Amino acid sequence: MSTCQTTTRHAADLGWEVDFVLDATLTFDMPEPDGRVLAADEIMRRTAAVLRDRFAQICNVDEALRRA
Repeated sequence: MSTCQTTTRHAADLGWEVDFVLDATLTFDMPEPDGRVLAADEIMRRTAAVLRDRFAQICNVDEALRRA
């Protein structure tokens, strides 16, 4: 997920309009520095919140296909 987020930010910085297809990405639960586990669905929500309307339009697969 972090690679997709970085690529999205870079593309936006270069002037591209980006559709971030959230349900076409994959991540896994990740341990935080304090040992708690950050669940994959929380990572997805946070990623969408960070990217939305700043770096990309968040959409799902069906929406992306309609836009193509």
